[in-house]
Formats: sequence, structure tokens, C-alpha cells
Amino acid sequence: MMKAMTAKKNAVAKETMAKMRRLMASSLMVGGVALGAVAADAMAVEKTEPILTSEATSDVSPESAADSEALDASWRTARLRWADDAEVVGDRIVADDNTAEVSSEPTATFNSTRFDSANEAQTELESTPRRFLQTDWMTRNRIDFGGWLEQGVAMGSHRAGDRWTGPVQMRDREWDVNQFWMFLGRETDTSKRDWDIGGRMDFMWGTDGPWMQSADGWDEKWGGDYYGFAFPQLYTEFAYKNLTVKAGRFFTILGYEGIAATQRPFYTTSYCYGSEPFIYLGVIADYKLNDRLTFRTGFHRGDDQVDDTDGKEGLTWMGGTTWNAPWETTSVTWNVTAGEQGPGNTKVFSSLVAEQEVTDRLAYAMVWDYSYTDGTVENGIRDGQATWYGIANYLSYEFNPKVVGNLRGEWFRDEDGAIIASYGRNSYAADGGFMGNFVELTAGFTWSPLTNLQVRPELRADFFDKTNDASALPFGNSDKSSQLLGAMDVIMHF
Repeated sequence: MMKAMTAKKNAVAKETMAKMRRLMASSLMVGGVALGAVAADAMAVEKTEPILTSEATSDVSPESAADSEALDASWRTARLRWADDAEVVGDRIVADDNTAEVSSEPTATFNSTRFDSANEAQTELESTPRRFLQTDWMTRNRIDFGGWLEQGVAMGSHRAGDRWTGPVQMRDREWDVNQFWMFLGRETDTSKRDWDIGGRMDFMWGTDGPWMQSADGWDEKWGGDYYGFAFPQLYTEFAYKNLTVKAGRFFTILGYEGIAATQRPFYTTSYCYGSEPFIYLGVIADYKLNDRLTFRTGFHRGDDQVDDTDGKEGLTWMGGTTWNAPWETTSVTWNVTAGEQGPGNTKVFSSLVAEQEVTDRLAYAMVWDYSYTDGTVENGIRDGQATWYGIANYLSYEFNPKVVGNLRGEWFRDEDGAIIASYGRNSYAADGGFMGNFVELTAGFTWSPLTNLQVRPELRADFFDKTNDASALPFGNSDKSSQLLGAMDVIMHF
């Protein structure tokens, strides 16, 4: 009798373990990659995204109360643990401590939540551009090396004699290489130790190059008037716990749309973007008080200034704060710069950016800019006091992982005709003094047919309402107050 019961228990236990093995084999499919069969004593697993803990549990229930009591010791939960300390190799993360654990805790259902998270992580990895210049050694040492090539064309409804599209500042019906960009950098990370050091260097060439050169002679006219070279960023960063300090040349802290083409939703830029400075030379410190609040402060030599070839020796203060809401879908950033931009020219610039994740697919952003100067305006169009301000709204909707739709609506007021101009750069003649209100509406989408390729077509409508009869008109041959523009750019990452 005892032998029969023992045989029965062994048979049920074997059947239980067999079902468990089948369940494990069917469940270890993360992001479309089969991880293989699970060995009882040891295993080595390669995975392609963030380190997760996944559980596969038996759904076998006992046939009777007596059998349940007898089989209590035979219940097992197979667990695949992905270690916390994993080595990054190329674009993969290889776990160093993968083991199979056996637990006596009985569970009747299988929870796939963590496997769903792994699938999302795998999808995000597959949508990240592959960096062909990156090596395994760079990845292991957290060094990023890559770049992109942006080129595109714009077609306005008015064919101006100077081939320009007015304040949009693009040549009409000409294919341009806007940014050939390369970067090398290392972000600081104090999650595993108290201090770290990093930095970044960006080099670019294209039609955006002259706009990223300093306005006071250091690198002006590197390469030419329309196409040019620039080092938009060249800085060192130090970090100690929650404090980071950046010193060198870096992007402005103002505004929403980024200097790099990959940091903005459209090919064309907003009027708010055009009124903001691009590059600073200085020092800025960020302190993360907690997960909700970050404060920053520092100083720079002046908007887009590096060398003191024009006597602009004053320093400009900059600072601000970022607040992240407890519900993790809202963030607000407010930054300010204030100081001397040159002899007798004091400037204050305030920028407020709010971002809201409405749903998993729909996002909203808003930027409000306000600036005041009481001296000579930088572009030399007008002297004396000047004020300009504007607000731009952005909507973004993800139709699928390859297609994202974007909308932008903006109102901008140049009260004194001081900041918005229709011109190229350097030898190209400037036509400014547009005193009045600008309104622009832009609709487009970003299509990513390949991981390393983005195509961004858009349709844009611009309107101008002048507040001074002497003010020029910004479009056409200085005789049009509106313009319809079609544009498209292509970004290839490498």
C-alpha cells in the first residue's frame, strides 16, 4: 500500500514538473526572442533590454484535499532572475548572475505583467537608432559616439527675388544640407558612487553652422556665409551625488525646441525659437533636491558670445527650476537669464515650458517667452528699448511606433521690430523692423520607416499683422503679409 502511494506521488510530481517545464518554455519569449529552455541547476541568459525579474508559476491544482496535503512539499515555482549587475556589450545587456531558484511557495496562476514590461522595453530598444561608430569598449565605459545627417527642402507660395522664405529663414526650392553632426560624450552617473566626471563635444557643418558660431568673432565665418562649421558644444561636466556642474560651451537653457535637429518636432522652427539665444560659454550647476524639484544657477559671457573682440566683457546670470508632478505625467521648467550683453545693453529673458502626457499616445507642450532689452539690439535693426514675447503650443500623437503626428500653433509679438528679420547671414542683406504680431500654424508628421531613418514632411501657414504703418512686410518681395510653406527634411542617424 505504501509503495503504491509513493509511486502515485512520484507520478503526480513528475507530471507537475513536466507541465512547469512546458509553461516555462512557452513563456520565455521576450520581445520576440526565445530565451531557450531552463536548466534546473544553472543557466546563462543573454537579454536585450532593461534588467527585469520574471516569474513562471505552475497552474496545477491537487485532485483532492488528501493529495494536496501529501503533495505540499512537491509544489515548486521556477524563477528566472535577471541579475542587478549586468555587463553591457554593444547594444545588449548580458547578465553575470543568472540562476534558477526553486521555491516551495504554491501559486495557482501565471502573472505575465513583467513579461509585458519586457516587451515594451524591447520595442523601445528596436526604435533606438543604431550607432555604427560605437564600440563595445565605449558602451562599457558609458561613452556615446554617433551623429546624423539632416537635409531637406522648402517651397513657399511666393517666389521671392532673393530666394528666401522670409522670417522662416530657408532658401526657396533648394535642397540644403542643414546639419552634418557628430558627437562624442560621456554623461555623469552617481547612482553607484558619489562622484563622476564626463563631458561632450559636438561638431557640425551645414546651413545651420553659421547660426551656431559665436557672434563676436571667435569662429565667425568658419566655412562661408551660408554653409559653415561650428562646435556647438564643448564642455566638461563634474558630478557629486545630486549636484552636477557644467563648464565650457553648451546649449541655451531657454525655450522648448532644441538646437539639434533631433531635438525638435518639425523641420522649420518657431518664432520663439528664433528669438532665443543658441549657445553659451560659461558655467552652470544643477542640484536635484529630490525626485520632484531641480534647481540651477550659473553665469555666461553673453548670448552667442565667446571671444571679447567687440568689448562685450560683462557676465550674464542664468538660473531656473524644474518641477515634476507626483503623478509623473506633468513637468514645468522656468529659466531666466539677466545681465549685460555689451556696453550699455542689459537684457532679461524669461522662458516657461510646460509638458503634459495626456494619454500613452497623446502629449502636449507649451512654451512662453518674454524678453526685454534697454540697449542696442543685437542684430542692429533698432536702438533703444525693445520688447518681444510669444507663446507656442505643441500636440504630438503616436499613431504607431513608426508614425507620429505633430501640430504647432504660435502667436509672437515683436513690439519694436527688434528681433524678427528676414535674412540669411553675414553677407546676405537683412530686411527687418517687422513691428507687429506673427501667427503660424504648422502640421506634419515624423515617419520612421527604418530605425536609423526619419522623414518629416510639414505644411505651414504664416500670417503677419503690423502695428506700425512704416513697418515692412515679411514675406515675398517685402510685399506680402502671409505665406503658405511646404517643407520636408530627412534625418539619417549613424
